[in-house]
Amino acid sequence: MYIVVVAGEPGYSKEYHYDTRWIDNPPPIFETFDVYYRGRLEYDTLYVDQLINVMSYDSLILGPGGVLVIEEGGVLNFDTLCYFGVEATEENPAWIIQNGNLHQDPFAVLEQTHRRWDDEWEHLNLDLNCSDLSLPEHVTDIEITSRVYQLTLHFACHNDPVEASQLTLEGYFRFAPCEEWINLGYSMVHGRVTTETDITIDHCTFAARLNDWNASAVNANADCEITNSFFFGSYVSPAIIGLNDDGVVRYSGSYAADDNQFLGFVVGEGMIYEDPLFVDPEDGDYHLTPESPLIDAGDPDSPIDPDGTRTDIGAFFYDWRQHNDVDDEDIAELPQAFEVDGPWPNPFNGVTTVQVAVPQDETVEMVAFDVLGRELGQVYRNHVTAGSISIPVDLSDYPAGVYFLQIRMGNESRVVKALLLK
Repeated sequence: MYIVVVAGEPGYSKEYHYDTRWIDNPPPIFETFDVYYRGRLEYDTLYVDQLINVMSYDSLILGPGGVLVIEEGGVLNFDTLCYFGVEATEENPAWIIQNGNLHQDPFAVLEQTHRRWDDEWEHLNLDLNCSDLSLPEHVTDIEITSRVYQLTLHFACHNDPVEASQLTLEGYFRFAPCEEWINLGYSMVHGRVTTETDITIDHCTFAARLNDWNASAVNANADCEITNSFFFGSYVSPAIIGLNDDGVVRYSGSYAADDNQFLGFVVGEGMIYEDPLFVDPEDGDYHLTPESPLIDAGDPDSPIDPDGTRTDIGAFFYDWRQHNDVDDEDIAELPQAFEVDGPWPNPFNGVTTVQVAVPQDETVEMVAFDVLGRELGQVYRNHVTAGSISIPVDLSDYPAGVYFLQIRMGNESRVVKALLLK
């Protein structure tokens, strides 16, 4: 038997069990798509009590408030025909909860390339008791709690860097080998990250838990660049270890028994080794107090914070706009609209720069096209805070000629022309 759940109207609440109870409590709607079914789990809960082969469905979507509970012995088995997506919201995230003493991938042990899903998951909470989890190449606002010793994350790689933004990680995690860089940004880690692939760690806060006294915060078995990040608590010393001896850390810091926390890293400028003055670290609140030395102490070349000031260090910026004693002249005016300026210089020889005004926190991407309209590839993609950003454009590997750069933010896009000279 193949099953799928399609939710009722928002606010409708019902639980479904894939076992003998399924006969007495079937889902309210089945939607047929050709010979396949489409399923959407929204404001409902589905309990998976045994093996489900999701092979007769065109898609299975976790919508706002959808809860997927995988009981002991339960497995979702996807094949090449099934598409799995997440369409939740920040106000109503989706959930995947794994119960019992489980040690298998909750989405079955299948090769990543055999699955179809969105390039991006947003607003999803996962509470897992497995050793491996596959994720798409772009994840935003994802909370993962691991209940095993170490959970390995397998990111999809499609010739672009992996973008992992606004993550909350609880436990020990391993980033599996990937052909592209992983950009971990604006994330909170309670525990440890071990990476087997090249990684940038930017605007992250690492906090040791009570049982992390003998663990490091980062084990980098590949190239690692750390900026605007802070490491806090009773990690073992050194807490950040780079086995390649060529890692770079700058405009970051740690607060521990000694300052020798970075082994195998070139320690650059802007480092801070003092109490970060978090709001309430004992209760898990790592926001900054007004007296924190991390405020306005980040890399001056990074995009400004949403309040218009120099970027802060850590996962959470301090919003000066909430305080009346701030001189308005000290705060830069934020952009009111999505605007693109440049490229400059133009014409250029190899590398040029495009300025983008971003009125709110948003994902910005740039794609290059030749004069015939053929897409050359993605030049840039990142989740940025409100402000003005500079995007370097490197076309040195392409022949001289006219190129078009399309810059996208949300539902808006702009196109600029660039003349490459050789």
